[in-house]
Amino acid sequence: MTTARLRSVEVVTLSARDVEASAAFYRWLGFELASRNPHEVVLQRGTLLLVLQPGGDVVEADSSGAGALELHVTLDELEAMVGRMNVEPGATTALPGVSLHPDGWFEATLQDPSGYPVRLVAALPDERS
Repeated sequence: MTTARLRSVEVVTLSARDVEASAAFYRWLGFELASRNPHEVVLQRGTLLLVLQPGGDVVEADSSGAGALELHVTLDELEAMVGRMNVEPGATTALPGVSLHPDGWFEATLQDPSGYPVRLVAALPDERS
């Protein structure tokens, strides 16, 4: 049996407790409105479509971390984004502030309005400038 190679993920669909609040949160992270209808809001960032549909509860992770969805969003200026968290509506922090990952990038984890963890990551600044 041959294994198919995954080329990309192009669409992620999330159940949202409050579609409008979730859409505002993801727009705050740089997603743009692609379409809207009574059943869903579709946002786009690069080639990724994020579909938000009214729905039930977030699937919680078990003690091993399995079963949970975590989105990673790469930003150019993570520190500035996290600095605006307390000023702009949208997010609650799961981890306070920005931390330096041992492998050499900055990260911070937030929760979207439905409770999904969203990890924000940014490369270290270029030391040549």
